[in-house]
Amino acid sequence: MTENNLFEIQRFFSVEDSDIPEKKPTFTSSQKWWYAFVMALLFLIFSSVILYSLTSSISTALGLPVIYASPGGPTFYGLVIHTLLFFFLVRIIMG
Repeated sequence: MTENNLFEIQRFFSVEDSDIPEKKPTFTSSQKWWYAFVMALLFLIFSSVILYSLTSSISTALGLPVIYASPGGPTFYGLVIHTLLFFFLVRIIMG
């Protein structure tokens, strides 16, 4: 056998990642409802006045901009911070 033939045989029997079909996870209806409930609960927590006040006091103590203006509600900076926190927590939960 020549080297070229050996290369062809090796290429024929090799398996690449693109040749293997990817299995997507399937979720039951109850699992989807549970994940939706958890995400709604997280959203409720992250959009609560108590958490905005807590993060605002932490950011003010660190010399960062105010996250929550008492009579007016969250500032734009506060919305960005809480959106990023929610985004990363959801990503961690999803694995």
